[in-house]
Amino acid sequence: MGYQIPSQDATEVIRLLHTVYRASPPPNQGQPLLPLLNGYAQPIGTYLVTLGYISPRQLVMSLATQRRERYAGHATFFGTLLLREQLISPTILATILTVQAVDRLLDPFYKEALRFGEILIAQNKLRPVQLAAALEDQLSSQEQGAPVPIGQILMRQGVISKHDLDVHFGRVERARG
Repeated sequence: MGYQIPSQDATEVIRLLHTVYRASPPPNQGQPLLPLLNGYAQPIGTYLVTLGYISPRQLVMSLATQRRERYAGHATFFGTLLLREQLISPTILATILTVQAVDRLLDPFYKEALRFGEILIAQNKLRPVQLAAALEDQLSSQEQGAPVPIGQILMRQGVISKHDLDVHFGRVERARG
């Protein structure tokens, strides 16, 4: 895609990542924050192994579990699986998903459809740190058994209006359709 994002947004994401890294140090020896926000989207597991939040063995085992569940008809997002296995916290996952969102926007070779939060960031209607907060709320509601769509969370937080949600959700649906 190769979108441009304001440098202050990238700086805020790095600051957020540093804050989370200090508050929740990884259990494994990782490479502290060097390869992140490099403009090349990577799978969530790659970010987590690189930072040391999960080991390569935990990555392989969790991917195998995800594959087994998919074959059994229970599709599970990888991050949700890691939360369920208590390998990472919602704060860590929300932060890494935000880093991934920014890398997806900056990646000139990324060709998949953008997610709702990424579209809003690309259009300067949402800042990455706002996305991180909304994702953490969404993950917490999911853990409590009452998942809430990210758009509703952003509306509740006053970040977007109902009109913004309707307009942008229509764009997401057209991009997927």
